[in-house]
Amino acid sequence: MLKKGLIFGEFIIAAALAMTLTGGGKPAEAAANRDTAGQAIQQEYHAAAADDNAGHGLDAEAEPELVIHSDFVCEKDDPKLIQAAVEGFKKYFDVTVDPSQFDVNVYAFEPFEDLEGSYSVDFSVPENYELLRADGSIGPDGFPLPEIKEKMRPQFYATFTKDKEIDGLYLSYMGWEVSEVPLNVEESKRAAEEFLKSHEMIADGKLDFMGATIIADSRTVLTYGNGKDGAVQVAVDTYAGKVEHFEYMSRKQAEIIIKPMEEGSGLG
Repeated sequence: MLKKGLIFGEFIIAAALAMTLTGGGKPAEAAANRDTAGQAIQQEYHAAAADDNAGHGLDAEAEPELVIHSDFVCEKDDPKLIQAAVEGFKKYFDVTVDPSQFDVNVYAFEPFEDLEGSYSVDFSVPENYELLRADGSIGPDGFPLPEIKEKMRPQFYATFTKDKEIDGLYLSYMGWEVSEVPLNVEESKRAAEEFLKSHEMIADGKLDFMGATIIADSRTVLTYGNGKDGAVQVAVDTYAGKVEHFEYMSRKQAEIIIKPMEEGSGLG
């Protein structure tokens, strides 16, 4: 079991949602490894683990206990997988990622209970985490304050299946121009659907809207069915009006995420 300091960052709400999903402190990935929240926790864990190994651990008494993949290998360098991630960001977001400008780590996850193995590529910026650690850097909504966020550099995270096919891409701290009024759910839905259609991301071409999760006034996650047993989740930055990540998953995992809270579990 792995205990870590949860670094408050762009994915802090997603990490909290993952804890909610599994009752808090239970194995997040045992319930939904390849959902948005699970991968967010993996990203935060990798950054924290690297810093802890360097002697920069956070206060142990303040650390929430999270159980994630206990068997993973930091491969550090897999040129083909790194290049696949770079090409994915260009294809889906028209963003050029230069690996030489980041601290790049490749992670190989072993199969875990009923979960298949997987891979991820983390293009991180250590300076960002230093900014997030500073007292008073996080606002009441759990996100970095504007004056902190404007100092942060974009960073990226990609997830892959056991066959090394992309199944999720994340962008954070992009510095996009924002509006004063965020998109509502319907407007966010249109942005998500335009993204899915333009990249032909739905297996049968039919948009099967399953539900929306409002993470904060700046984040709305839209979930769509993808064929008989699959689903895809798309997150929209509501102030920028742009998609900031997508993640493929099983329909079962998607249903867990969007299940109404009043039913006793789920995030919807």
